[in-house]
Amino acid sequence: MTTRSANTVWPRLLAGLLGLGYLALGVLGFLLADGSVLERAPGNTVWVFGASAVLNIVHLAVGVLGLAAATKVTGAQFYGWALLAGFAGLTAYGVLVAATASGHDILNLNWEVNMLHGVTAVLGFLLGYLPSALATRQPRR
Repeated sequence: MTTRSANTVWPRLLAGLLGLGYLALGVLGFLLADGSVLERAPGNTVWVFGASAVLNIVHLAVGVLGLAAATKVTGAQFYGWALLAGFAGLTAYGVLVAATASGHDILNLNWEVNMLHGVTAVLGFLLGYLPSALATRQPRR
């Protein structure tokens, strides 16, 4: 495998894996947790991640978009930038909600899901930035 083809595989693979993970989390949120919750419910979780109807829909949408973005490198890059913007904002909101233990949280965010969203934002940055940076560093043949 050449370096050029390796640079086109990993962004698509990462976008596909993120999409598959979030799609699974969204589906499991409806199957295993109470999918009709629209308020803070600490016991309503999928594994350790908080779940609510709105958050499950967000996770499903992120998953479907990730699988669609995995078809092209440019789609994966755009998906990465969208992940960075969306999940950085969601993480900031989640930290504020979890720190104040507000009862008006329709997303049912907890510290574990905030950490997941923060890591996803960082992976989104890497997915958006690195393919272009690596392509400009390597000479074309």
